[in-house]
Amino acid sequence: MKKIFFSIFIVFFTTPLLAQKLETDKLESYFEKMDSTKNYMLSAAIWKNDKVVYTNQTGFSDVENQTKPNSETKYRIGSISKTFTAAMIMKAIEEDKLTLNSKLAEFFPEIQNSSDISIDHLLTHQSGLYNFTEEPQYLVYSTSKKSRKQMLDIIYKHKPVFAPGTKQEYSNTNYVLLSYILEDIYHKPYSKILEEQIIKPLGLKNTYYGKKINPSDNEAFSYIKKGNKWEKMPETDLSIPVGAGGIISTPSDLMIFADALFSGKVVKEKSLKQMIDGKSAYRKGLFLMPFGTKKGFGHTGGIDGFTSVFVYFPQNKVGAAITSNGVNMDN
Repeated sequence: MKKIFFSIFIVFFTTPLLAQKLETDKLESYFEKMDSTKNYMLSAAIWKNDKVVYTNQTGFSDVENQTKPNSETKYRIGSISKTFTAAMIMKAIEEDKLTLNSKLAEFFPEIQNSSDISIDHLLTHQSGLYNFTEEPQYLVYSTSKKSRKQMLDIIYKHKPVFAPGTKQEYSNTNYVLLSYILEDIYHKPYSKILEEQIIKPLGLKNTYYGKKINPSDNEAFSYIKKGNKWEKMPETDLSIPVGAGGIISTPSDLMIFADALFSGKVVKEKSLKQMIDGKSAYRKGLFLMPFGTKKGFGHTGGIDGFTSVFVYFPQNKVGAAITSNGVNMDN
């Protein structure tokens, strides 16, 4: 995915930067080559000057029925969901429902070290909480619906792996808990909060909290390449990742969201600064993703056979997003 993603940016940024028309001929040729190898199934979008300026797709959204994707085909975006969740947490802080120093013990005192784990620790993966998706049993139950109580029981049984604030280690547990905290403070399901705070205000037509994949709604299945054939992957039940990985979207919608986030249409300037400030690569729901000397921010995602990535460069107001349902290469 990195090779594909940064090849697109090499085409885009060497034109010279932003001064020339986007070289769509090169991009078309690149996508044709990818498509001809039958090793890549993805959708991409490029953003420039307040709009999507290029989209393209390869492969099939449904291999069994040979259904080709289009610019509105929806993919599970995995951990890019965390950027949406982080933004909603920052909005809750703006509304004085939380602070970055609020403790996890206010919501889940049963969790070990909860009195020392802050919202900030959860947002930046410094809580020390065990990543439940790494336990051996995860693949056994991941396709079955889980209630909130069942998920909390899974989280409660694991001991912390380090003291809060002493390290940074990526853990899906952090963002599942942030999702539940949002539900508690707004007294609504995560899907409704997402719809009211981000989807409707930004007019995102192809973004929502996912359910079982429905190809009749132009939703893609995911696959893994075995030999010369694409094999359909099992579907994680999205009751499990919630706001850590449960959102479905398109590259174009991801670019609309990214531009809105960095333009002050989602959170206030102070909140955005808090999201992107930091010394490590992972900030609050965002990775620092530099391209040469240019500073971009974004996130990656992976769930089942889906992989995704978006990056946005605030100074230039340009960016790109890729959603994939099957890539036969080392990400």
